[in-house]
Amino acid sequence: MVDENELWILSFYRTSEISGALFFGRLARTMKPGEIQRDMTKHFSDESMHAWYWTACIEKLGAHALKLEQSYQDQYLAAAGLPVNIMEVLAITQVFEKRVARPIWRSTEKRPTSTPKGSRNSSTGAGEDD
Repeated sequence: MVDENELWILSFYRTSEISGALFFGRLARTMKPGEIQRDMTKHFSDESMHAWYWTACIEKLGAHALKLEQSYQDQYLAAAGLPVNIMEVLAITQVFEKRVARPIWRSTEKRPTSTPKGSRNSSTGAGEDD
C-alpha cells in the first residue's frame, strides 16, 4: 500500500516523464531526418517508457496515478526560463538525468513500499540511462 505523499511523489515522477516524452517528441518532429532526429526519437521513447514504469509501479502498489497539472519541467521553466537553443535543452536534460533522476531512482530503492518486486529491473532498463 502507498500513502498519500508517496502516491503524489510517484505521480509527479510519472507526470514529469510524460512531459519529457511529449517535449522531445515535438522537438524531434521539427528536426530534419538524420542522426540527431533518430537520437531524439529514442530519447522520447525512453521517457515514455519511464512514465509507463511509474504507472505500473503505482498500480502494483494498489493505487491509481494522480492527474497532476505541474511537472519538473514546468518548475524548471518557471525558475530559469526557456532554453534558447538545442544545446541548452540537451545540457539541461543531461543535468536532470544525472543529478535529479538518479537520486529519484535511488530513493525508491531504499523504500521497499515504493518499489514492489519486479517494478524496476535490468531487463526493463528503467533507470539505466547512465
